[in-house]
Amino acid sequence: PLVSASGILYGKLRVEVYDTLELSCEKTGFYGKIKFIWASHGKIEGEIKKGDKIIYSISGNINNQTFLKKVKEEKEKKRREEGEER
Repeated sequence: PLVSASGILYGKLRVEVYDTLELSCEKTGFYGKIKFIWASHGKIEGEIKKGDKIIYSISGNINNQTFLKKVKEEKEKKRREEGEER
């Protein structure tokens, strides 16, 4: 992801992280994307998949807590159906 810093010479030091991080593992077949949304004060969100199935969702704040939650079959199916409608 992209990182910028302000306040290095004067003022309050502030580091901002934004963009999308894509990751994959050839060994396990898992892959995912994590979005860093600095306009929302450090919010992050994303998904980890295996094939076309969403296994985990990622949410939280880079400055506080980040959560990794296992996605239940019903939610994963609904997300896939909503994506097809768009």
